[in-house]
Amino acid sequence: MAERKSTLHRWELIALAAVAAVAVAVFLLMRRGPGTNLEARIYHSGELVKTVDLDRVPDGEIDLPGEQKVHFEVKDHQIRFARVDCPDKICEQAGFLKKEGDIAVCMPNQYHVKLYSKGQGANG
Repeated sequence: MAERKSTLHRWELIALAAVAAVAVAVFLLMRRGPGTNLEARIYHSGELVKTVDLDRVPDGEIDLPGEQKVHFEVKDHQIRFARVDCPDKICEQAGFLKKEGDIAVCMPNQYHVKLYSKGQGANG
């Protein structure tokens, strides 16, 4: 009976290297943690009304000038809808937004907040 070589073929080595590279990239992204280089952009009816630098703003509530229905809370470089005057309060249940691309929407009041990397384009 012929012995089988235990060495890996070239394509197997390439596949292993690709999997290892993806694993390292995921590890580095996860290690970055919440709040690093992020800003929250708050929109009303599709218009940007406030930008919040999550690395610089102190923990606490954010109120929008002239707006009594929607309040936000910032804590540990994260943001959430804190107190909202609407019937279902689904946006409050969304919890804290903590990574780029996270979004929460309050449909009755026509507000949404989305997290971006600082300096990224302002498309809401």
